[in-house]
Amino acid sequence: TYTGEAQALINAGECTTGNMQYKLGTDGTYSANIPSATDAKTYTVYYKDAGNSNYNASDESSITVTIGKGTATVTKAPTAKENLTYTGEAQQLVIAGESNTGSMLYKLGTDGTYSADIPTATEAKEYAVYYKAAGNDNYNESAEGGPVTVTINKAAGTISYATASVSKTFGDAPF
Repeated sequence: TYTGEAQALINAGECTTGNMQYKLGTDGTYSANIPSATDAKTYTVYYKDAGNSNYNASDESSITVTIGKGTATVTKAPTAKENLTYTGEAQQLVIAGESNTGSMLYKLGTDGTYSADIPTATEAKEYAVYYKAAGNDNYNESAEGGPVTVTINKAAGTISYATASVSKTFGDAPF
């Protein structure tokens, strides 16, 4: 499984002459070193007895080895933005989280679609934001986290008049 570190792809083999040779892929060069790799993918390791003064070299053999994907993890969950108040404009609902893959995915509500964009909303109400660590070539996506509950509060109502002031003298006709 992918760890981010180089891993030996096979264990050492044994042969008649004690002169085992290995190479990674068809373009590799034979050496006594066991091949290692880092990335999650499938590799072909070739090996043979290189022979000596008493023995001929053996035919080349190969083995296929796969380093499987690791599972992405959320290293810091997103947090709700606080003190949001209705403005009529879209507002981001959370402060971004972090993952070991460097990418996070978010969705708004249980029926939302995951995206790398932080969810936004306009209306004054409560929202549920779900999240997970994004996968890549070396990691599968993490399990879903959340919800993070976020509220956009109602704005204070205002009253305004077309005229700044009105004067009325007692006894004048109504207007």
